[in-house]
Amino acid sequence: MILACRLSPSNDGGINIRGEGAVRGMRVVLALVLLIGVPLFAGCAGKASPDTSGTDALGSLEAREVDVAAGSGAIKGIVVDEAIRPLAKATVAIQGQGTRVTDAIGQFTFTDLKPGVYFLVVNATHYVSTQTSVEVKAGEVATARLQMASSNDPTPYHVVQHFRGNMALYLSFASYALELVVPNSALCTCTFNITANDGAKTFIYEATGNPLTHNPAPVYGTIYWEFIGNPQDDIRSAHGDFPVYQVFKRDSFANETTSWTVRLTGSQWVHYNTDFDIYLTTFYYTEAPKDWSFVKGDT
Repeated sequence: MILACRLSPSNDGGINIRGEGAVRGMRVVLALVLLIGVPLFAGCAGKASPDTSGTDALGSLEAREVDVAAGSGAIKGIVVDEAIRPLAKATVAIQGQGTRVTDAIGQFTFTDLKPGVYFLVVNATHYVSTQTSVEVKAGEVATARLQMASSNDPTPYHVVQHFRGNMALYLSFASYALELVVPNSALCTCTFNITANDGAKTFIYEATGNPLTHNPAPVYGTIYWEFIGNPQDDIRSAHGDFPVYQVFKRDSFANETTSWTVRLTGSQWVHYNTDFDIYLTTFYYTEAPKDWSFVKGDT
């Protein structure tokens, strides 16, 4: 767990508060933390999309239960890309049986199938169509795994990802001081992981929230947002307030990576039960239009 208050300086003008004056102040807060006790500072509970890593998705496919009617069979399957990442919203068709659209973890199901061999055809935007055959037996559930290759289609498009978090209790420097004493105990940072294909050009990071407590004289701002590439020395971050709006061009930020971390936590002020939403829009094969904003209604 990395708390925002001890990150390296921002590349976008954020403030490094690890100076000697801040350290002296934190020693006083640290003594207070030890007196009050650890349980008080339990913090952030994050709510994110389902885990879509390949290993977890394949495992959940095996565990997925499908009801089979007497005398019929079923097919349960998953669609993944070249890196074994599940593909949501892919269309799976069986002639005479209609179509299914894969869910958030790339899975689909066909039920009430007569015994026999079925041909599945899969299509997804910016991927090469693929197909496979599956034999269905009465009283059984057949499993299908389909891997799709990128078509390298240069047609511009964009994807919006939504992450939701909650700062149950964040006490400014006190939460930071607790983390120094008992690492990973002050859970005040919600962390979300994302991936992007090679065609990604621009990221737009937006965050909204409605704090229940307001700082009358903010110095660093009330929140601290982060967008971290891999390796983690590629960090874009800064203190600020809601709403957050930042634009990153991939060729100037972690251009060689396909995975990033999105984080947001409190800054100088106290937060109690503060819900927030992060919207990360990735533009592929094109730069984002000027001033484009999902939060403001652009689609």
